[in-house]
Order: sequence, then C-alpha cells, then structure tokens
Amino acid sequence: MIGVLLVTIVVIPNTTVRGLCAAFLSGPLAWSALQLARRGRGVLVEGERCTVQICAPRRNLNFAVSDIQGWSINNRDQLQIAFMQSRKTVAGDEPRPSQLRYVISAALDDPAALSAALPASCPFSPEQMRTLAGMRRVRRALLWGAGLFVGIPLAVVITWRVAAAVWSVIKIS
Repeated sequence: MIGVLLVTIVVIPNTTVRGLCAAFLSGPLAWSALQLARRGRGVLVEGERCTVQICAPRRNLNFAVSDIQGWSINNRDQLQIAFMQSRKTVAGDEPRPSQLRYVISAALDDPAALSAALPASCPFSPEQMRTLAGMRRVRRALLWGAGLFVGIPLAVVITWRVAAAVWSVIKIS
C-alpha cells in the first residue's frame, strides 16, 4: 500500500490528489514506525529488579520485584503489571507515599518464561487487574474524545484566526 501511494504521489500531476495520497500515506507510515519502535522492547527480570521497556518514548521503568502488586498476561501476550513506585523527594521535605503505577508492555516473545520469573502470589487479584485495565481504557477513551471534540475544533479556530490576521495584514499592505 505504501508503494502504491508513493508511486501515485510521484506520477499524478494534480496537487490535490498528491496531498490526499500523502494524507492517506501518513497512517501506514505511522503504524510502521510504531512497529519498528516496538521491536526489541520487552521486560527484563534480573534478580530483585524488574525493567519494563516502554516502546513509544523509548524509556525504561525500573522497580524492585517486591514492589509488584499484581501482574497478568493478556491475550495479546503483553504483560500488564501494577507496581508501587516511590516518589522523589527534595532534601528537607517529608517523604511522600508511593504511587500505584499500571503499565502494559509490548508483545512478549516468551510469556511463559516471564511468568516463571515473576512472583507467583501478589496482593492484587485478577479481578483487580481487570479493573485497572478497564480504568486505563476509559481514561484513554476520554482523552481521545477530548482531543477529537475539543482539541481539533480549537486548533481549527486558532488556525483560521491566525490566517485571517495574516490575510488582513497582507490586504492592507
């Protein structure tokens, strides 16, 4: 699909069709970039430390295995893990309580080996892990909805205001 759209952009002389093809091309290119970013990312359990490699921002979450509150492997072979993350404090401040974090990893190559490396008993039940996953889905749906129904119209209004201001300056000159 990417090749067909690239050939269409090069061959077709109409700039409108070229723009539409470039817009359609952005979706498959973004998907391909995400798949490349996910490659080689996963979960490492080394002794008493656990590292979850997050693919999009390319960062690592390090925490102790003893901080794990619950974990499960979903039907996509992704690790869903809840752990307590200690908060940083500035010198002289009172220590703050730990914060519960919930993370989903990229798809794992060998989920059975990881299951053996993680603790067998955790404070959270599978039902609580499903509740955390549901809360995450709802939060992400709300953020997407806010971006779609508030962010995009706001961006259009601001763009038109700026374009009108620039047009009035050009018209006056």
